[in-house]
Amino acid sequence: MASSTNVNVPVTKTNFKQKIVNYFRNNKEIIEEWAQVSSIHGIPHAADAKTTKSRFDDVDFPAITFCHSSPYSVKKILDSQYDDLKKVIMAYNLLNT
Repeated sequence: MASSTNVNVPVTKTNFKQKIVNYFRNNKEIIEEWAQVSSIHGIPHAADAKTTKSRFDDVDFPAITFCHSSPYSVKKILDSQYDDLKKVIMAYNLLNT
């Protein structure tokens, strides 16, 4: 008869993805409260969302967002050495006029 110390019992290791899922599951209330009062742009809206579907799944990349919180000066850009950025501004102006 074999002793119990010689028995090979498989050890199940939790993979990294499962650890992340468990972390969020175990701290759900804390994370939800943080998300509702966060000052990070958009996080409170995501926390209040009733669905996980996005209307923007088919956005072509590269996509560019000009944030109203970070104003830029078109004149400074057009007078700058950044030719690629000038092209972006000119393309934006053509599409929105």
